[in-house]
Amino acid sequence: MRISYDPEADAAYIYLTDEPLAPGRDSIPCDPPEGMRAFVVLDWKDGKIAGLEVLDARALLHADLLAQARPLVTKAERLMGQFAVNHPGEIIHRGSDTFIAADAIPRLVDQAQHKGLKVLGLEGFLVDSENVYPALSRIADFSGDSPATSAARAQELLQGPWAEPPTAADQMHPKATGRYMLTVVLGELRNLACVTHQTRTIRRTSRGPGRASLPSYQDVKTGNLPQII
Repeated sequence: MRISYDPEADAAYIYLTDEPLAPGRDSIPCDPPEGMRAFVVLDWKDGKIAGLEVLDARALLHADLLAQARPLVTKAERLMGQFAVNHPGEIIHRGSDTFIAADAIPRLVDQAQHKGLKVLGLEGFLVDSENVYPALSRIADFSGDSPATSAARAQELLQGPWAEPPTAADQMHPKATGRYMLTVVLGELRNLACVTHQTRTIRRTSRGPGRASLPSYQDVKTGNLPQII
């Protein structure tokens, strides 16, 4: 038995086998005892329990068990790390954010789909040597789509209305300059209910002037976009 733990999400995964957790598992939430609030999911494979996932792990698991935990490295994180190694000239790291050159994103989306990862969202930016400028109209949320649909819609945007760098029409800061780059949110769909510990939350940050609510893919397609406030 081994355990991995994500302290940011306070989520743990307990592996009950050393065999790789291949696709095709059944994930079934467990009912906690009466009066308790807990989210625990059992993973079944070939009629055997292969592992379990626990949210609010610090409250529900013993400290000595968590002390044995390895840092959680998700399939999405491994893909992003390998992509950065293979394409160093296409990546810029600023703080906790990773910006990827727009013309490299289609390759990343293809690789994500091949590895069974879902594209949850995209955000567009201009990035120079000092500043990061968000394009407030280039925010897409695919979290409600199937993996295949999310990949197809992402590629459609990248090859269509998002193919060229953003301009003032994309609600950019008037002094925005730099390289056209995007951030990508990927998620593993082993368990949709527990996807929170596998991806960061899509959000509007304070990296540039203005703030906006997150439009859906349909908002982007129809032009129903947020205004700078």
